[in-house]
Amino acid sequence: IEEARKIMHLAHTHTPRLRVGLWHCKMDSHEQQVVRDRFEKQPFELDMLIQVKMCSEGYDHPPVNIVTLFKVVRSPLVFIQAMG
Repeated sequence: IEEARKIMHLAHTHTPRLRVGLWHCKMDSHEQQVVRDRFEKQPFELDMLIQVKMCSEGYDHPPVNIVTLFKVVRSPLVFIQAMG
């Protein structure tokens, strides 16, 4: 989560117009829902979502164009799920 916060800070610093959200497993359920709603809302309120252990499996949001994994992926299944 701390590393995700650093990435969010870098995004804000280097591309101030980029609307970035952070969604992680230690947020309370209300905070999680607010971020998810902003990410899924039409028109989009977020350009980028940084998530930690939240939507790696079983989450489908078709407008996602790029998925970047900031961890070593040893299992092909994890990679395939992220791509799906």
